[in-house]
Amino acid sequence: MREAAGRLAEAVPLLEATLRDRERLLGADHPDTLTSRNSLASGYRAAGRLAEAVPLLEATLRDRERLLGADHPDTLTSRNSLASAYQAAGRLAEAVPLLETTLRDLERLLGADHPRVAVLLYRLGTAETALGDLRSAVTRLRRAARIDQAAYGPVHPEVATDFEALAAAQRLDGDVPAARRSIRHALNIRNAGDRVDEEEVRTVQRRLEELTG
Repeated sequence: MREAAGRLAEAVPLLEATLRDRERLLGADHPDTLTSRNSLASGYRAAGRLAEAVPLLEATLRDRERLLGADHPDTLTSRNSLASAYQAAGRLAEAVPLLETTLRDLERLLGADHPRVAVLLYRLGTAETALGDLRSAVTRLRRAARIDQAAYGPVHPEVATDFEALAAAQRLDGDVPAARRSIRHALNIRNAGDRVDEEEVRTVQRRLEELTG
């Protein structure tokens, strides 16, 4: 852990220097400069420096939309990175519109049932749960679970994660019986397979006990 932190502390100044050099030599709008800005923002975020990461990501997204267009893969990456940073910073109301745009783009480019679509649905569902938009959250998380079941099989950990999030949204929405069914399903998945994560099982078991107690 300390070793990883040390490597990150060394990497950030290098990323800062690379960005300065590319801005000086290539200009602020060069694709390599935008890539360096995005890399530095990722370094800041990994170091817990969200206050510095977010403005860089916002600027990179604006520039990529202007220079490359809204549908360019690099623009999609920037939009997703900014949404993730907003979520990490607790700025969920700002993250949701970006996630919705990214979801529509992925559905158009990859198809409605692609596993990456499920990732976006999960992130949207958990953000909407936190914001109190529970009906939408339940709908999105159910769909994420269906996609992951089709993609990975019925007892994959991703499916368990979807059902755990779904149970949380259903409970807050007042549908406790549905929440119990979802969390029991998640527990059955966590207990399946050759390598059971006992800590995960205990966590889900406690949530089930809270719903049935």
